[in-house]
Amino acid sequence: MKKNSIVFISLFFALHSLAQDAKVKQWKELVTQGKKDTTTLAALDSLFVFYSKTVTNDSVYYFAQKMFDLAGQLHNNNLQWLIAGRRLSERYFEQGKVDSALQLQFKGLAVFENEKDSNSISYTYTNIGNAHKEYGDYTKAIYYYKKSYAFAKATQYNFGIYASSGNLGFTYAQINQLDSALYFANMSYEYALKPSTKGTVVFSELILGTVYNKLGNYQVAKGFFSSALQKNSKQLYESRFGHRLQAYLYLGIADTYAGLNKHDSVFYYARLAAITSNQIFYLKGVTHAQKLLAE
Repeated sequence: MKKNSIVFISLFFALHSLAQDAKVKQWKELVTQGKKDTTTLAALDSLFVFYSKTVTNDSVYYFAQKMFDLAGQLHNNNLQWLIAGRRLSERYFEQGKVDSALQLQFKGLAVFENEKDSNSISYTYTNIGNAHKEYGDYTKAIYYYKKSYAFAKATQYNFGIYASSGNLGFTYAQINQLDSALYFANMSYEYALKPSTKGTVVFSELILGTVYNKLGNYQVAKGFFSSALQKNSKQLYESRFGHRLQAYLYLGIADTYAGLNKHDSVFYYARLAAITSNQIFYLKGVTHAQKLLAE
C-alpha cells in the first residue's frame, strides 16, 4: 500500500478512537473547515462508518460520495478507489444497483493494474465477485473470486486469501459443489485466526454455517451461526459492515431452523433479518427474509 494510504489509515484509527467523546461533532467540524487533505478524508470516512451504524441511508451515501470526490480532487487514486470507491460500490449493490457497483470497481481495477498493486487488485476482484454473488450470478462470482485468490496466494496476502476463499466457500455452497465449499470455508477460517486478519472470524463462521446447512448438518451449522451472532452483536457498532453481516447471520440461522423444522425460530430470525435489511435498504436481504416468512 502506498505511503499516503498508510498515513490515511493511521488518521482513520486515531479519529475513530475519539468515538466515545464528541466524535460526530469533531468529524463534522473537520469536514466543514473545507480543507482538502487526508484528515478531512478520514473524518468523512468516520462519518460514513457512524451513519452506517445508525442506518441512516441518505447520510451514508452522502459521505461516501463526498469522500470519493475529495480523493479525486487530491489526485489520490489509491484512496479514491480502494477506500471511497469500495464504500460507494457496496451501497450500490446493497440497493440492487449492480451495474453502478461494477462500473466503479472496474475503474478502480484499471488504476491498481496500472500501479501493479497486487493486493489492491486481489481486493478489487473480490468486490467485483461480491456484486455478482449478491444477485445470483454465481458463475461470474466464482471466476472473479478465483482471480482474487490467485493474486493473494502469489503475494501471500493473508487478508486476500481469507476473503476470497470465504467467498468461494459461500458461492460453491449456493451451487451445491459442497466439497469445494467446505475446502474453501475451512481455509477462510484458518486464515481468519491469523494475527494479520484478527477480528474477521465472524465472517468465516458465517461461511461454515452456510456450508454445513447445505450439507444437512443443521446442529453444526446452528453452532457456527450462534457463535457468529454472539460475536457480531458485541462488535456491531465497531464494524463497518456490522448490519449487513447481521442480516446474513439472521438469514443463515433462519434457514438452519427451517431444516430443523422449528418454525417459531424460523419466524423469529427471519423477522429480525427483514427488519435489519429494511433499515439499511438491503434489497436481497429483504427479499430472502420475506420468502422465509411467507413460507
